[in-house]
Amino acid sequence: MLFAYIGYALLGKLLIYLWQLFPLSSYLSSKWKPLQKLFGCDLCLGVWIFWFLALVFEEINPFLYIVDKYIPNNIGLAVFAFIFTAFLTGAITSFIVHIFSLGWNTKFQTIVVQNYSE
Repeated sequence: MLFAYIGYALLGKLLIYLWQLFPLSSYLSSKWKPLQKLFGCDLCLGVWIFWFLALVFEEINPFLYIVDKYIPNNIGLAVFAFIFTAFLTGAITSFIVHIFSLGWNTKFQTIVVQNYSE
């Protein structure tokens, strides 16, 4: 399950990166301003991308084991619990990947100091 979760995180980070480079995202951002904030933020966009991936790859959702054990066999409640736990998994994973990316960028970025005096 650990390797599946790492693959899930890497796939999500790749999709975040590619979506921010994709021309459709800049076109949609120019048409509707709230999307500009959503597509410009790795953390915000990651919540939704990781939520979708958690819905598709349900085996990486660690909260489903708790839901299966403690939620009764009510189909409406089970569907709600599945969607909610996928969102919770996406939000937590987005935060972890965002913190890891910030640390990676801080460690390996190049800082150029220039003298602007004339």
